[in-house]
Amino acid sequence: MKTRFSIQTVLILLSLCLIPLLSGCRKEVETVIVKPNTLILSVGETYWLKAGVFPEKAPQDVKWSSSNSRVAAVDEKGLLTAVSSGSCKITARAGSVSATCVVRVNGKPAEYGFTVDEQGKRVQFSPGNLQYKAISNSWRFAEHQYDYVGDGGKMGGNVPGSDNGLIDSAYEGWIDLFGWTTSGWHDENNADHLHFQPWSSSYEILAGIRTGYGPSEDEHEDVAAGTRYDWGVNNAIYNPRTEQMERAGTWRTLTSQEWRYLLENRSTKTDLRYAKAKVNGVKGLVIFPDEWDGSFVFQNPNREKACLFEDNCLNDSDWTFCESNGCIFLPAAGHRQGTIAISVGSEGRYWSISRYRYNGMMSDGNWDRKDVAFVHYFNESTLVPSSIYLSNVRSYRYFGCSVRLVKDLR
Repeated sequence: MKTRFSIQTVLILLSLCLIPLLSGCRKEVETVIVKPNTLILSVGETYWLKAGVFPEKAPQDVKWSSSNSRVAAVDEKGLLTAVSSGSCKITARAGSVSATCVVRVNGKPAEYGFTVDEQGKRVQFSPGNLQYKAISNSWRFAEHQYDYVGDGGKMGGNVPGSDNGLIDSAYEGWIDLFGWTTSGWHDENNADHLHFQPWSSSYEILAGIRTGYGPSEDEHEDVAAGTRYDWGVNNAIYNPRTEQMERAGTWRTLTSQEWRYLLENRSTKTDLRYAKAKVNGVKGLVIFPDEWDGSFVFQNPNREKACLFEDNCLNDSDWTFCESNGCIFLPAAGHRQGTIAISVGSEGRYWSISRYRYNGMMSDGNWDRKDVAFVHYFNESTLVPSSIYLSNVRSYRYFGCSVRLVKDLR
């Protein structure tokens, strides 16, 4: 006797068989994590909040909400906007499980400025040091101000899978120590312009060949300023704060005179300009904005010597407060000679866009004009802005140094 089943009966039986299989793949939400869980912003600032839902096989749909959208509003993707001064909670919910971020909004200007000349020109610093990946020809700013590549963690550095010592045209990791004006732009009108790629790493001093980086020696000091020799002028750069590619020309490099004015001559609300510090265990230099009110006390500010990085040790909470009030941190990322990273974690060398011009020969016979450009330099024992006439604020152009860009405030 044959048994016949209708199509409807077959579908019902199949669904009953599949239910236990599907239930084994799809799990309930157990945990939601929001990063960061505390945040301090100024009116007008934005920040991308991140939410993690666990286990990974659980539904990943996250709904965002604000306890007071008049203080801070959040969209469906977690983009937070500081609206007015006050405090509120931002909630990320997945299923019946949620997590929160406590947000405090200060009623201060969103754009903290740094005056860099006597005419009152003000700039804003990029959110981190400049980084480059050769394999994809990609530029980005470091995710945190205290991030730097170093030498893959042997002496220092906190960017996983990256090492300045492996600099190469096909390198898959990130680098952040660059020869002077190695923006990737080739000046075809300059016969000496041989080393222009971000991965350029010539170290040919023993052979007597030390030129090929940037403009020739017959030009004025700031000939490269505002041109495509500058990393920021020539390249679109990914900004992790906004999660956007920012067009070429948005950012630029400070001149030597601007570095000097910033650190030596600038007037601020409290007359404090900088202090050596350790932020999350990273040695470096904190630079205060013009509006700095001194609400976080730093030891030995404005001191070039007789002070240590350890004089000011800031944990994550301390730095979150200082950063939200406009402070900039330059990590002591060292420098590179050829494919060797040197003084990683103990000194900082930050390029200016200014070449060194000296009408004559230095006593050591090495600092000829084609070789040298100005850097802003600091270490445990000293700090020297980039335009003072001292040998330790000039660097051979083929040395790899850090790059921190700025943009002009209107």
